[in-house]
Amino acid sequence: MVNIVNIRGAHELFQTVGSHSDHKEGQYHLEVLDGKVRWFHRNEHGETVFSAETVKQEIDEKVWTELAVTYDGHSGVSKIYKNGIMIKEEVSDAMPLSSDWGLFAGIGNFKGDRELKGYIDEFYIFNRTLNDSEISAIHSHCKGALASQIMHLRFGEVDGNVSIDSSYQGNNGYFVGTVTAGSNGTCGPAVQVATSKLNATSEISLRGSRFHNKPTDACTIALWVKLEDETGKHRLFYTTGGHSMHTHEQYELSVQEGAIYWIHHNEYDQKIFFVKTEPVVVKNEWTHIAATYDSTKEIAVIYVNGDIKEGANGAGALSEDWDGKAAFGKHFGSNEGYDFFDEIEMFSRELSPLEIRQMFMKCSDVLPYGMRSSIPNDKYVHLLKLLQKKNRSLRYRRDTQNQSQLIYMTFDRIAGDKVFDDSGYSNQGSLVGLSKLARDAGKCGHGLRFQGGYILLNGNTIKNKPRTGITISVWVYMDSIEGQQEIFQTIDSKKAVNKHGMYYLEVSNGQLRWFHRNEEGETIFSVETNKKTLLQKEVWVHIGATYDSESKKAIIYGNGEKIQEDDGYGYLSQDWDGQVSIGKFFDSSDSGENLEGREFHGILDEFYIYNRALSQVEISRLSQICDFRRVVLYYSFEKIHMERIYDQSGLSNIGKLINHSDIVDGKCGKGLNFSEHSYISLFGDEFRQKPSNAISVSVWLRLNTNRGRHEIFNTIGSRSLHKHDQYDFAVIDGCISWFHKDHLGKEIFKIETKPVCRPRQWINLIATYDSQEEKAQVYLDGVLVKETKGSGYLSQDWGHFAGIGLHYYENTHLNGAVDELSIFNYALPPDEVVFISTGSCNYVM
Repeated sequence: MVNIVNIRGAHELFQTVGSHSDHKEGQYHLEVLDGKVRWFHRNEHGETVFSAETVKQEIDEKVWTELAVTYDGHSGVSKIYKNGIMIKEEVSDAMPLSSDWGLFAGIGNFKGDRELKGYIDEFYIFNRTLNDSEISAIHSHCKGALASQIMHLRFGEVDGNVSIDSSYQGNNGYFVGTVTAGSNGTCGPAVQVATSKLNATSEISLRGSRFHNKPTDACTIALWVKLEDETGKHRLFYTTGGHSMHTHEQYELSVQEGAIYWIHHNEYDQKIFFVKTEPVVVKNEWTHIAATYDSTKEIAVIYVNGDIKEGANGAGALSEDWDGKAAFGKHFGSNEGYDFFDEIEMFSRELSPLEIRQMFMKCSDVLPYGMRSSIPNDKYVHLLKLLQKKNRSLRYRRDTQNQSQLIYMTFDRIAGDKVFDDSGYSNQGSLVGLSKLARDAGKCGHGLRFQGGYILLNGNTIKNKPRTGITISVWVYMDSIEGQQEIFQTIDSKKAVNKHGMYYLEVSNGQLRWFHRNEEGETIFSVETNKKTLLQKEVWVHIGATYDSESKKAIIYGNGEKIQEDDGYGYLSQDWDGQVSIGKFFDSSDSGENLEGREFHGILDEFYIYNRALSQVEISRLSQICDFRRVVLYYSFEKIHMERIYDQSGLSNIGKLINHSDIVDGKCGKGLNFSEHSYISLFGDEFRQKPSNAISVSVWLRLNTNRGRHEIFNTIGSRSLHKHDQYDFAVIDGCISWFHKDHLGKEIFKIETKPVCRPRQWINLIATYDSQEEKAQVYLDGVLVKETKGSGYLSQDWGHFAGIGLHYYENTHLNGAVDELSIFNYALPPDEVVFISTGSCNYVM
């Protein structure tokens, strides 16, 4: 980033001079010449490697500008970028770069005969050629002074009761009450904050009225925390105003009964955002929490241990009134427990998921195991059930001034034929024909099942219609992918020129098409996927479709990944006065009447329209807010090397074969025959994406005998309040046993069937549990054998033992062969159970 006071003359931004080259002239030159940008390099022998210079003035006086320059030694291409956009490209013979920087390498001119007055910030040098998207990403994250870190309390430098701010912004932390430094933290020393009393507050104060560079449009707060007391509200960070229209908290990042809350009200008491996670914070364990918000993207997100945990929409600028209080660590509990803090950081921009992941990894050695989520106590479970019954989805009306989200249909709120819009613009839809609320069948709560019906929107009343960019985002579940089916369309049959459709988002035999023509019949963009596998029958897929008139790109995304991109040109039609439909195609008759055509058959959920093109990161976040159902472990036993059994789920949950076992003919290719004293260790501490809310375990089994105990899956915790079995899935004297106890010792579910398992033949066993349905089930060969009620969340502590084929305490082993063993993070529905039990191979790939 550069901000030059006077652009006249030559201003050297970067230069190198060699110490042992054939000449003493400058080698690298990045300079501004009367506002033009020059990027030049000569090697050690004095040969010009590349030379690129802009044609016109690109740098204005006293204006922050982001410059980036690249060179590719393989292609000979040199480029100059301004504010993330390439403005100059030159091609020369490919030559290697000089490695002699011995005499001088720096900002400014070596001889000192060129003026350079102004400011430079965020100076990077990479030893590779960044691509266009990487350059653009740097620009989007670096916007002058707002890009900087505004506070960093490391607690390694404490002067009396003051923790020095390592960001050099002067935003020190002041210990109030009982706050003690010197505890063992995650990246060095930590501080412990005592429980506050009615007349004795303990916290780390920021002296909010003097805080420098308060966030206005975006922010990130990140910290490590460990709680000794899980009761009450633990305010990780909070602010109150001194001259606002209300006196309660404005920022609130808190932990309550293990759940994380991220809330903000502005000075006028308008709710800017509200995000809440499930219970994820475990008592007496370090957890990294990051909370972000960006007003331009209108998304607030909570990260736990480097991963996105929950997100919600927001709208509006952040309060700058911290004059009442701004502090970390205030909490009231039922005992004398401490809250421990380390590495508290604050930024005036939204950090990317990669940056937050890197921040977590920097100090993650303190963790004795991987990602986890905790289980709430009985009181909280009861409260959660009441909230779910009262209102399954907490969404808030928002200030819509200048926001880009035009339509947001959750399908949780439908009254009669009215489908409510939760964007705040009140762009409600009307149901026509056979459509109904798909209770508990959506991707995020309820969805809308289309059975020949559709939704009509009133295009005349839609404000801020897309002009320069658009995004449509939706979860799609198709009953069939055959033929053509319409997801979204606009058409104005009364138009003189273009009587046919304008926007089309449609499916044709599994392929997705995204198309727009304007009022004059000119095609603005047309992009179509060539991967039929993107959309599949009866599979949830997240679709994003965007167009940006500035970049002239139309893009289709599938499950957060870019699938297809094509060029477009021009601005978008402002005519939404005819039919605006979801789930139905219309055409025009010669007389200007609307003719109904193809329709959508399936379920839609979480339908958004924005009047700008969201980035891939934003599309990905929308897709992640509703967790994917997936397989987290899949052993086909086709991939075994020495003692390693390879996981084909994509998560690399590799198993270790203990003692010798024979490879035999399985149900689908190879199987594994367990000999005496053999089993598979799953490395429970390192197991990735343990199921937390629901689980299914599926296995093909051929027992040599059904007498005795044959353990399929067993876990024991290392950090729990008990050392008993947690997961226990076994065949005992022909009976199926499916049992789980959480880390607190609470029994979540327990099933014991009658003797149903036959020896010496392949049988399929599937055991499931769903905390939302409060139901555990056991299937034999696709038939439900027994079902029972359950309550609570699943243990994340597999630390002491996790294995297949061994019951740890009884030291009893499975006597027989297994094949196609899988663990899922959801309860398999009956149709998937039947499909697996038919013996279809590679069903999870």
